[in-house]
Amino acid sequence: AMAILCYIIARKVDDHFARARKAVPDHARRSWNWRMINRRTLTPVVLRFIACAAILFAFTYTQHRDMLFGFVNERPMVWAMVMMLYPVVSVVPQEIIFRRYVFVRFGQWLQPPVVLILVSGLGFGFAHVIFDNWLAPTLCAIGGLMFAYTYHKTRSLALVCLEHALYG
Repeated sequence: AMAILCYIIARKVDDHFARARKAVPDHARRSWNWRMINRRTLTPVVLRFIACAAILFAFTYTQHRDMLFGFVNERPMVWAMVMMLYPVVSVVPQEIIFRRYVFVRFGQWLQPPVVLILVSGLGFGFAHVIFDNWLAPTLCAIGGLMFAYTYHKTRSLALVCLEHALYG
């Protein structure tokens, strides 16, 4: 529900700025920006993911080997369901709130862009304090900063959702 509200507000803000520019808003194109999923934009996303996955694997292997692949080994059907539903149920709403809404609603006031990226990314990390451990908000803040940077560079909700889903 919060993501829907944020999407509506971002759309209204877009309408306001489009009228000020005497332009016709094109919400679907501007929101999702599917054309930004291409080799030039995917390469840094995939390379960053590979590096992060290697670091996380090495850390888990050396520090918490008992947790490595625990979820998929202990509950494979639940894991498969999470892999299918997570992008739709979790990733899309989070990216609408923390990227689309934050960038559209506060973009004109949070300048230079690094401030907007910090607010978006760290806010995303803070939202994960509900997991009641230090690791979730810390890793999510790092991820949030990466996702905010990607969104800043491409303005593509589609690309940033894809990137976020990789880490999920």
